[in-house]
Order: sequence, then structure tokens, then C-alpha cells
Amino acid sequence: MAFLNGEWHDRPARQLEIDRRIELIDQYKRLADVGDLTDYDVDQWELLDEELTKLQRVHACEYDMLLFMYEYFSEARNPGNQDNLIPAGTDYKDAADFHRELCRLLDEITKGNVEENVAWSVGRRHAKTAYLSNGYLCKNAAYRHKRYIVEISETTDVA
Repeated sequence: MAFLNGEWHDRPARQLEIDRRIELIDQYKRLADVGDLTDYDVDQWELLDEELTKLQRVHACEYDMLLFMYEYFSEARNPGNQDNLIPAGTDYKDAADFHRELCRLLDEITKGNVEENVAWSVGRRHAKTAYLSNGYLCKNAAYRHKRYIVEISETTDVA
């Protein structure tokens, strides 16, 4: 979901908004090529460019859990957030194979391509909580993929 001009936009509506902004930016480029840009045009172009960047980021992250995690929960792409789950010095292109595999599975679940229950056991310190309890639940809520999310834990301290 993207909140734009007071409205929530699902994926198809968001794609239309992306396409519309690309076309408008192309028109501004043509005006610039012939020297017909006003100061107002430049301001609008910059605004459209900022909106396009935001919409493309939101669009790209919807079905790319790994990108979502790095975009919104890493020090590299979200600097200064004390609640970042991915520390400085860790970059998207260098993500652990385990995280890539886990995120691919989560993307398939989100798309509805996996209907059976999934169980996966890995040792401590693999960032399971960061990806599953924090990132995945947050992404499902943000994109409105799930209406109700229930997290069950072995201990009340974690749940």
C-alpha cells in the first residue's frame, strides 16, 4: 500500500501512479530540452521525482522481503534509526544466503503460492526474530496483506 493524496493505493493503482509520474517527468524533460521550463515547472518536476522514487521503493518492496528489510530496517538505508535490525556495515547485496532463502519463501507465501504450513529450524543468532516476528509481520500489516496477525511464542517475554 502507498498513501498518496489522502488515499491508499494497492499494487495496480500504485503502478498507474508510477506510470503517470514517469509520463509527466518525460514531459518536463521535453520542456527542459527546448528551454520552456518555468520555476513552477521545476518545483513540480522535483516533487514528482520525489514521489516517483517513493512509489517505486514501496512497489519494489511489496514482494521482496529481503529488500523490504534492508530498505526499512537497516542502518545503511535507514540511518540513525535506533531500532534498526540490520547493523551498519551490512548491505543488501551481501545478505546471508539463509536470509535470501528465507525471504524468497516468505515472498512466495505472501503471493499465495505456498499454502501448507512451513516449519524451519535454525540455530540461535540467525536473525529469525528480526525477519519473521518483526519484518514480515510489519510488511504484511503495511501492505495490508493480512487482516489479522497472531504471533505465538514459547515464552511470554518474546510474544
